Parts: sequence; structure tokens; C-alpha cells
Amino acid sequence: MKKTISLLVSAGLTLAPLCSITASAEDSSYSFNISFVSDDTGEYVADVNAKLLQRAIEWQDDEHYTFVGDPRVISEWNTSNSNPYITQNITDDWHDYIYSVVADELPADYSFNGSNNVENGISGCLDGEVKVTIKLKEGELEENITPLNGTYSLRLSVMDIVRNEKVAGLDCELFNLQTGDVVAAWNTSETEELFVENLAYSFDSPDSYGNTTYAIRIKNLPENYRFFYGKNRDKYGVCGFGIEEFANGNELSNVVYLEDTSEDAPKYEYVTTAADIAPTETTTTTVAANVDEALPQTGTSGLNKVIVGMAAAMAIAGAALIAKSKNEAE
Repeated sequence: MKKTISLLVSAGLTLAPLCSITASAEDSSYSFNISFVSDDTGEYVADVNAKLLQRAIEWQDDEHYTFVGDPRVISEWNTSNSNPYITQNITDDWHDYIYSVVADELPADYSFNGSNNVENGISGCLDGEVKVTIKLKEGELEENITPLNGTYSLRLSVMDIVRNEKVAGLDCELFNLQTGDVVAAWNTSETEELFVENLAYSFDSPDSYGNTTYAIRIKNLPENYRFFYGKNRDKYGVCGFGIEEFANGNELSNVVYLEDTSEDAPKYEYVTTAADIAPTETTTTTVAANVDEALPQTGTSGLNKVIVGMAAAMAIAGAALIAKSKNEAE
């Protein structure tokens, strides 16, 4: 019986039914059934010049991978001629690749995820026919209203991701990655939630990497702990990396998650999410999470952004620290 997996796409990343990377892919093949439709009417959208890209990945462990080399174009089409477009069967091991549907420029009066182009990644357990329906918005594209430069406030706490509780006794520093300047220093027993005002952000364009970024380091991190995202102990990116962080205002609230690596510690269980996914057949439930080629971050991961060099150092003037101690909270 032919297996079909249907995916409705309205954001920049699509997860097929997700499998453990140890799942067998022998003697399996898959194809993509890709359509561009109006999110308002459900009708097919014509005159979209589209491409399907394949990019190799290398697994670092059971949950994290990095990109290898540049993407390769494996299909190109125009939706006036083929919509949906169905690829030939692909026999490449899906463990080793990420796929992306790309359209460099959409027809007038159409947009995708607030942009006039499409770049939508597809990852997960690929088997049989994978239907990808890309839903385009009709109407005039709204201009980006987030200023390229500004200031913001940040609330920051440190939590154990499995126990879902704040970790006490940690000597933390929030610092500027470009200058090395320490913006705030605190102990999590005295200050459960850090509050900092007048942090600066700066971008050269809406799609550029942040010129002023901040990270946390923990000077007395216990041997059994590491940062959950990134799986390292040195530092962890917090904010200022992508302009989308400020799309909803200039008051940010982030959580830094730690992972207890002790043998007897409870382990994090990876599960699938149902958002934007309507599979007709599911397989396993282990999420293979992507790792950025840049510094791990608490906020939106810049999947399409690669650091090509640090921007000129920017001094942070007058960043005011307001410590909310447990006593004050009471």
C-alpha cells in the first residue's frame, strides 16, 4: 500500500513524522509532492519558480547535527507547468540530508512567512510520498516594522530542563560577545530572575546576523551540568542574534536550560509536536533537533544565518541591572 505523509506548511521549517537517527533506512525510498496554494482560497498559485535543495548533514550525537558543504539543487520547476510538482523517487538515506523548498521571489501580492520569498526546510523520517503544501498569503506585503537598531530589556533565568526547576547557587555572567564586557553578574540563589535594561541591538538588514549579541557563562557550573542546547559548558548565546527576537516588542524573557548528565539523573524525553503537521501515518517519536553552526541560543535559532565574521565592537553604555531577589519577590 502506498504511504502518504501530508504536511501543511506556514512557517520556515517542516518536520515530517520524526524518527530516531538509528532507525533503519535500508531499501527505503521517498518522493516529494510539493504544491503552492493560497492560504485564503486554497487554490493553486501559478508562476512560482521553485527549487528543491538537498544539503548533507553530519550527526554529532543522537540529537544534534551540523551542515556539511553547500546545498545541491535536485529539482527546478514553475508552478504554472506543475502544481503540485512530484519528484522522482529518492533513495539517498534520509538520515544524511536536509531538504529545502526554495522560491527566490514570489509573484506580486503573495508572501510567505512575511517575506516575498520561500525557504522552507524539511527534515524527519522520510518514507513513501511526502506531500508538502506551502500556503501563501495574499495581499500587499507588510513592511518590516522592527527598527534595525534599538534598546531592550531582558529577563533571564536558569533552569534544569528535566526537573523544571530553577538551579540555585550558580555564579553567572551576562556578557557582550563582541567586546567581552560583562553586563551583569549574579548568583542564582540571591537572584532567581535577572532583569537588565538598556541593552542595545543592531542589524545591518532584516536578514543579517546581529552586530551586538549577548551570552551567559557560569563560573561555578557543577561537573554534572552542561547547557542543554549546544551540549557544552563554556557559554550559551542568549539574545541579539536575529531581528525576529524583537518582532513582538523590546521586552524579552529567556530561559537558559541546563541538563544534568549524572548517570542516575532523569533524562529528557524527546517527543514530536503536532504543530503544522497532519501525517496520515506516524512512525516513532524521537525528535532529531538541529544544531546551529553558530553559538547555541535560547531564542529563535538562525537556521539560515551563518556567522561570517564578528561586527565592529559596540560599547554598552549604562546597562542597568535590577536584581529581583527572592526576598524582594516576597
